[in-house]
Amino acid sequence: MTRRIKPARFFTLFTSSLNVHRMHLIMFGLTSGIGWLIDFGVFSLLVHLSLRPGFANLISASLAVTFVYFTSVRRIFSTSQTKGVANKFVVYLIYQAMAVPLASIVVDLLVSWHTTPLVAKIAVVPFTCYSNFVFTSYLLTGRARWY
Repeated sequence: MTRRIKPARFFTLFTSSLNVHRMHLIMFGLTSGIGWLIDFGVFSLLVHLSLRPGFANLISASLAVTFVYFTSVRRIFSTSQTKGVANKFVVYLIYQAMAVPLASIVVDLLVSWHTTPLVAKIAVVPFTCYSNFVFTSYLLTGRARWY
């Protein structure tokens, strides 16, 4: 005999799972916001010290993504295992070694179109934050979350 799930119960199960995923996205957004403050602060300082915006972005973003990764491992995706975290961090660094220079090129391109460095930096943030969330969730949980 097949057990049927009542529609109300099914909806509760579905929304509970969805709420957990949304909480992951919200928490990642908050963590990324702190990472962005680190990124933006270091970027602003380096540009003020006359470093080219693309290089400033490379340095500041590298610091920020390291913070976001280690915070995400423990606080968002609840990975308590320590053995795989280091290996996954290497994979994450390889991903960031491609993503950060790409974002830095876009920052330099926007600046060459007479956009201020800070506006250029702000313009790339939504794209980098979302792609980082999708990649990090896949890396740490085995599932890419696109929502």
